[in-house]
Amino acid sequence: MSEIKEIGAILKNLPFFPPLNEKNLEEISSKFKLRKFPQETVIFAQGDPGDFFYILKSGSVKIVAKTEEGEKELARLKKEDFFGEMALLTGEARSATVTTISDVEVLALSKADFDEFLESNPAIALNLSKVLSRRLSAASREKRLEKKGGQIISIYSVRERVGKSTLSANLAVNLVRDFKKKVVLIDLDLQFGDLAFILNSRPERTIFDLTGKKDFDLELIESYLTKDSSGLKALFAPRKIEEAEMIEEKQVIALLNLLKESYDYLIIDTSSTISSV
Repeated sequence: MSEIKEIGAILKNLPFFPPLNEKNLEEISSKFKLRKFPQETVIFAQGDPGDFFYILKSGSVKIVAKTEEGEKELARLKKEDFFGEMALLTGEARSATVTTISDVEVLALSKADFDEFLESNPAIALNLSKVLSRRLSAASREKRLEKKGGQIISIYSVRERVGKSTLSANLAVNLVRDFKKKVVLIDLDLQFGDLAFILNSRPERTIFDLTGKKDFDLELIESYLTKDSSGLKALFAPRKIEEAEMIEEKQVIALLNLLKESYDYLIIDTSSTISSV
């Protein structure tokens, strides 16, 4: 069996890869790189940039996070388990340290390669969102998240039109519908946000209307959120580009700080371009 077909066979056992046809499976398999780590080696440390997703081909690892009470072991993973999947979405710093228990082989997929693949296979976003919502809910139940208030998850991609917004929307809906979490979905792709279109919503108010207020509190913010039939609440991007340019970073920060005190998750769909907001 060729290396690519061997990787494909492993991917078929993962929750978000089975829907792929053989051509697409071969395409994504070719993007994984084999890496080897000896026993007691740190694959990545808490705080490191999140730029790779890993599948254990052999061996085992442990996941440890630093908390206010000290170090806490979160999980031990074995062959064909996967970790680092949040890197595919957010690119944010690692929330825990992964260390090898034995000699290991891992299959590594970079965020850049994943974004390229997702651009031509956006349907995978739906499957990945289901996996992530289960993991986030489990982490919440086990009190892995040691932060006060809700968790902010920013979905980011350096490439445009890669299914980023579809993934954001589905992740938010899954958390509300399947796990009964309190969630606000926020479209911070201020100039080109399309979450309203994806959710088939026609909001009366947008984030521009809210940030136009001199002062706002949680009660006022709630009145600007659009609620759909699943119970998900959303704050959509401005209707016009010129409105987006008038929104200030400090207003967005104040908005997020207020919301995270009352919600389990804030799912933020970000822009593919760099901006101050």
